[in-house]
Amino acid sequence: MFIPKRIIFEKNALNYEMGKNIYEKFKDKAEIITLTNNKIKGNIPGDNIMEYYKEGKNTLVVGVKKGYKFQSCKPSAHWQLPLLSGCVGNCQYCYLNTNLEDKPFIKINVNIDDYEKRTANREKRIEASVKMMKAGYPVGYIIAPVFMYEGWEKDYRQLLIYLSEKIPKDVSNPITFEVISHRYTTRAKNIINEVFPENTLPMNDEERTYKYGQFGYGKFVYPKDSLAYMKEFFQMLRLNILFKFLYKEGVWK
Repeated sequence: MFIPKRIIFEKNALNYEMGKNIYEKFKDKAEIITLTNNKIKGNIPGDNIMEYYKEGKNTLVVGVKKGYKFQSCKPSAHWQLPLLSGCVGNCQYCYLNTNLEDKPFIKINVNIDDYEKRTANREKRIEASVKMMKAGYPVGYIIAPVFMYEGWEKDYRQLLIYLSEKIPKDVSNPITFEVISHRYTTRAKNIINEVFPENTLPMNDEERTYKYGQFGYGKFVYPKDSLAYMKEFFQMLRLNILFKFLYKEGVWK
């Protein structure tokens, strides 16, 4: 369970039942900060990027969502309605380290009925997806990021074999897969190396290909031949392991 070091309540957040419940649950466990405005970052301490990151990841912001407009999230999904922003995880490769700037705090909205906690392990995630299937919902899986290292095929093969053993035999909807290879920007690499100076992520520019993306900036991706092999590998796994399920072609990028 995620236990924040500090909780920052935005203006009006304590007017909602969920806001009051959060306050009562954590008032003796965390530093409580109540804002009269919504200037959040000035209340998160730190003297350098490592401290900013650490303190941000241990900060929960409780706010009020001002709009419910659906957002496009292609190719992963047609629409999304985020229940929260930020993430309590400390994944070294994550692009959120870049997008959330130097203080990646976690924010939930008290005028939405539910919110996330610590990221669940593999077993819990698959268990939850199976419940969705049994309830009749279409379910898809994102396998990301895929790293290519010595023996990577064995690890991902075991993952999908485990998944195939847990999925019900009588699923009523196609199962979709999105497989995303690891990639990084120069900015993300620099931030990751500052926040996690002892990381072992494979971010050698000379071993990658520079590719411009749909958002107007470039990323370092695996070479074309490596990506082709990766795609073939996962397609063969789908044929050999998951053939018993209805399948809708996944998304590759």
